Amino acid sequence: MPSAFVTPEGDAVIPEPNVWEKQAPKLGAFDRPIRLALPCVGIDGCGEAFSKLGVPYIGAHVMDIEDRYRDHLCNHLPKGSFLLLGDAGDVVNLDLADLRRPIEMLCSGPPCPPWAGNGCRGGLAGDPRAQVFVGVMRQMLALISANELNAVVLENVRGILHVQEGQTQSFMSQLLSFLQEHVSDFNWGVCVLQASDYSLGQSRCRVFLRGLRATIGDLPDPLPPFGKKHLKEFLATNLPPVDTKALTKTMQQNLRDAENDIKEMLKNKEVGLEDILVFPLDRASGKTYQRRYSTNICPTLTCTNRYLFVASMDLAKPPEKRKFWRFLHPSERMVLQGFSKDTLAGKSDSLRVQASGNAYPVPLLMAVLHPILQKLKGAKFSAGGNVDDERVTTLLNKFEAYMESCANHTSNVKGPKNPKGPKKRPAAGPKGPLKAMKMKVKKGSANTMKVKKGNAKAMKGKKGHEKAVRSMKAAKTAQKLAYRFMSSSSS
Repeated sequence: MPSAFVTPEGDAVIPEPNVWEKQAPKLGAFDRPIRLALPCVGIDGCGEAFSKLGVPYIGAHVMDIEDRYRDHLCNHLPKGSFLLLGDAGDVVNLDLADLRRPIEMLCSGPPCPPWAGNGCRGGLAGDPRAQVFVGVMRQMLALISANELNAVVLENVRGILHVQEGQTQSFMSQLLSFLQEHVSDFNWGVCVLQASDYSLGQSRCRVFLRGLRATIGDLPDPLPPFGKKHLKEFLATNLPPVDTKALTKTMQQNLRDAENDIKEMLKNKEVGLEDILVFPLDRASGKTYQRRYSTNICPTLTCTNRYLFVASMDLAKPPEKRKFWRFLHPSERMVLQGFSKDTLAGKSDSLRVQASGNAYPVPLLMAVLHPILQKLKGAKFSAGGNVDDERVTTLLNKFEAYMESCANHTSNVKGPKNPKGPKKRPAAGPKGPLKAMKMKVKKGSANTMKVKKGNAKAMKGKKGHEKAVRSMKAAKTAQKLAYRFMSSSSS
């Protein structure tokens, strides 16, 4: 990372244009805190939304494989919360009998690269990180079947709605088909929200799978949009310009090329003097990953677009006199996601960029949660039965078999092209990738995971078999990386 990226705030004022507490109708007092399961918690965008809505909660079972958020989460989560981070926070290895119950609501944003536009897009069959989503679903199904959970919110990228090569349904459609047939205790629905409609200066589209116990009522629609805000409302105006000497030679050339592009856009009246452009400085025209310009809005924040550059159109002035000629600051990234500018203050810029890219947009969670919480307010809640009884086990076995059939349907089909990935997806073995990472339901070690090699005879060719075996051996390691690419990475 070039030192030019590290922009000291100094006396700069990072704007925080939104007062989220005023954006949603008041919910009134609750007679209890909502006990939440938060797998893939990140920096707890869900808890942030609860706080802004004025609803008390307890992180009954909070998990994440990223241990560097520990200080933030320990200070942020309410008293009585139970936190598992690092290896202990690996959803895939969780023994369901170890869940800290009772749990009234589950909220999670599992890793999105299996379906993200510039992620792997391997889906269930081709990306082991998809197993984290499956693990979250197992938690959810076990709690519902045990007559305990009242509500569910799962978040992911829009690509989860797309039909991948070799499939007849999107992954989300597959999930809905199973839930509507086998989990009729709940009313289910999917909604798509855009961050720019909810007072964020960022183009970020998110999909939410929502569920509410049928005895509580119909599933309500999310809150309507909060309104638009211009990107300039989120940007500090007195941060220094980029130190071009500290940039790599490639970035220096990219910046010169971008400046010429902007001059041409001004000449052609594609942009005006009052506009602001944001673009990735590590991208170049004519390459596989091309530089794209966003006008008056920030593109989707991810873990990987850390070199987003902000440019004002006053190019007639020297760089040091321009209003904006610098990288987007990590504190601005936090605010563009709906968090406080001080979130993870004192941590490295790299970690803050990762955390903001992974996070839920807070106002989108507020919009989804508010109507559901209004329903829960008057509902009764009590602990359910055992998660290892016959009813739970039967449902989980049905889900596992269904996921295997979905994965096997595409296991030997060439996946979407990915310049950075392998030319061919490894084949999946006769029992599918889910058999390779099968979690136990009964009591036992939380770190137990069965890993089975695929059947070589089912592979088409020796080369495909060798790739599949390597993939299965690496699966457990891949899971440890999954949470570093949680709800929004590579979107």
